[in-house]
Amino acid sequence: MEMGAYSDEAKEIVERSYSIVDKFVKGNSLEDFILKRCIMATGDPSIKDIVVFKDNPVEAGIGALRNGARIIVDVSMVKAGIRGYYNVLVAVEHADLQARIRVRDGFYKLKDVVDGCIIAIGNSPAGAMAVYELCKMGYRPSLIIATPVGFVNAGESKELIRKLDIPSITTVGSRGGSNLCVAIINGIIDLARERGYLRSEKGVIIVGVGPSKGYLTERAIEEIQKADIIYGSKRAFEIAKRWIRCNTVEIKRFCEDVYKAIEEEGKRRRVVVLSTGDPMVVGLGKRIKGNVVPGISSIQLALAKLGVDLTEVVVIDGHAKDCIEEVRKTFEIGRHALILAYSKFNVEKLREFADVIVLENLGYENERVCEDCEIKSDLVILFAKRR
Repeated sequence: MEMGAYSDEAKEIVERSYSIVDKFVKGNSLEDFILKRCIMATGDPSIKDIVVFKDNPVEAGIGALRNGARIIVDVSMVKAGIRGYYNVLVAVEHADLQARIRVRDGFYKLKDVVDGCIIAIGNSPAGAMAVYELCKMGYRPSLIIATPVGFVNAGESKELIRKLDIPSITTVGSRGGSNLCVAIINGIIDLARERGYLRSEKGVIIVGVGPSKGYLTERAIEEIQKADIIYGSKRAFEIAKRWIRCNTVEIKRFCEDVYKAIEEEGKRRRVVVLSTGDPMVVGLGKRIKGNVVPGISSIQLALAKLGVDLTEVVVIDGHAKDCIEEVRKTFEIGRHALILAYSKFNVEKLREFADVIVLENLGYENERVCEDCEIKSDLVILFAKRR
């Protein structure tokens, strides 16, 4: 979506903003498009006067993306802002911790993947100088974007980049920054997508988002960010909202018709379905056909709280049903029972023959773990221990 605008209100703001920016950049070339993005990102029309394009760099960037090029950035802040492209390496993350200038060390560590890549430097003059040195040694990226900001070496490092016989987009002097760098690279990504060069794989991916905030895995975050559209409950959206970058559809009725509609949509684009906890623990993993990305379940949190191993229990689905006999059979085979329950579960009936610990709202501020208490939440697990 344009400039990350997903809601109707956000799209309207983008349209109005562009109508204003068009007064400052009147052309419609690829470079004009990037300049408009730069003004939008900074709120500064004068930024257009210090952006330098060398050797048809926008086309070079689009062509590199078409070929699946890596993007190498200097710092994680730049990577965090990139939308819709996931083959991104961060130089500073590859550096030795003891390195005197980590970003420089990181670029040297990545020198063998520089050829054909796009390099985007938004923060570090030392990173730009390292890239200049590597290029003088014979390494050749497809495009260099360099907008490091500051009063020490920032202007000089960008001047060095402009001396290279390599397509580049840079700023003159001390001005620039990671936000500007991100605006440029995202603009090039959007242009490549408009030409049909970047397409997400089609299909349905059911992603476990954990029981509450803070339990998303790296794989889950990656899939959420790659989605064309995301389905889920309001609670699932709340857990994952920091990482969502596309349109969302709230699932209000969990039924076969909805599942089939999601599967059909997966034939046209990349659909992610958020499942609270783990999709394969009384989740959506068996209800919707698709690939499953596991998550951390409330079962795992409960076991950690209790200090009990999974091999010591049998997990029982107690949602909206009486599972007392299942618990009795579990005791007969020498195991305890871990019951995924709900607020109206008859816990007193269970206490007639078992010691019961109530675990509610695990991972939330109102988390509660107690023995002789009533159930107050639908987010509840019961640990039934053999007497």
